[in-house]
Amino acid sequence: MEEAVVTAPFRILLVKIGPIGDVVMASPILEAACRLYPGSRVTWLVGESLADLVGRFEPTPEIMTIDDKVLWRGSFAGRTRLMFDLWRRTAGRSFDLCLFAHSNRRLQWLTRAMRFTTWRGFESKHGRRPPIPGRRHHHEHVRLLTGHDDEMGMAGVFPRIALRSLPKSLSIPHGTIILCPGGAKNDLREDALRRWPVASYAMVARTLIEQGIPVVLAGGPSDAWVRYAFEGLGVIDRIGSTSVADSLDLFSSAKVVVAHDSGPMHLADLAGVPVVALFGPTSPHEKGPIGPSSRVLWGGAKLACRPCYDGIDYAACASNRCLQEVTPARVIEEVMELVRAVPSTIHVP
Repeated sequence: MEEAVVTAPFRILLVKIGPIGDVVMASPILEAACRLYPGSRVTWLVGESLADLVGRFEPTPEIMTIDDKVLWRGSFAGRTRLMFDLWRRTAGRSFDLCLFAHSNRRLQWLTRAMRFTTWRGFESKHGRRPPIPGRRHHHEHVRLLTGHDDEMGMAGVFPRIALRSLPKSLSIPHGTIILCPGGAKNDLREDALRRWPVASYAMVARTLIEQGIPVVLAGGPSDAWVRYAFEGLGVIDRIGSTSVADSLDLFSSAKVVVAHDSGPMHLADLAGVPVVALFGPTSPHEKGPIGPSSRVLWGGAKLACRPCYDGIDYAACASNRCLQEVTPARVIEEVMELVRAVPSTIHVP
C-alpha cells in the first residue's frame, strides 16, 4: 500500500487516560503517526499516574495530564473542579485531528474547550467504529488514526521506548523468570476473574527454582497480598519496588515473563521480553501480546461461555474455570521452550 505523507505539521490530540494496558495498546498510534505523517506532532492527554510511562515513548509526545484519581474516584465537587481546570488549561488549543480512544461517551467533556478539524472516536451512533470485537486493540488504535477499515488497514507496532539500567539494589540475576500473580486492578474496578490462581504461580516458581532458575515476583504496591503463597520458596521479591515506567527496565532484564491479562503483561510486551500470557474470560485475539516470541495459553476451550467479557462486564461467574484449566505444567513447558529458544535478554547501554 502507498503510505500517506503530510508535509506540513499535523497536530494530533490523543485522548487515552488509562489504565496501563489500554495506554500500552494505544501507543502504536505514535509509531504510525511518526511513520505515516512526517512532521506531525502528537499531544497525549493521559492520567497523571501514567505520564511517566508515556514519557518513555520515542519520539516523546507532548504530554497533557489530568488527575486520574479524581477523575475516576473523586467526589462530584472534585470532578467539577477538575473539569474547569482542564478547560482553563486547554482553552483555545486547536488540532487537526482528535483521536478519542475511549468508548465512554461521557468523557467527551475532556475535549470541550479545544477545537478540531477532524474528530474520531471509539463510540459513534452511526458507522463502523473501532474497536470491532475480535480485533486486536493495538491494531484498532492505528485504524483510529488512519481511518482505514479495509485492506488498507495496518497492524499496530510499538514505538521505541527509552530503557534505563536498573539500580544495583533492584538488579536481578541473568536468566531470571518474572512472575506477575497480581494485577488486573485499577482505579475503576478489580477484575479478579482475569487472574490465574496464585497457587498455580507458586507451583511454577517452586519447579523453576528447583531447576536452578531464578524467579522474581513483580507487581504494584497493591499486589502485596500475593506474597503469602511464595513464603519459603526463595523467590526474589520486587513487588511495589518500581514505578509503572521503571517496570519496563525490570521486565527488559528478564528472560521470560509469565502474566495473565493485566497491566504487567502489557508492560512486559512493550519492554520486548517474551511473555507467556494466560487468558480466560477475555480474548487474546483482542488484548494478547504482539511480541513475536510470546506465547498465549487460553483456557476453557470447551466452555460455551468463553470469552465472557464484553468490554464492560463479565458473565455471572462463581469461579474462573477457564483460567484454572491452564495447568502449571503447561506453563512451565512454555517457559522452558522460550528459555531454550531466546539466546539473550535485552541489554541497556
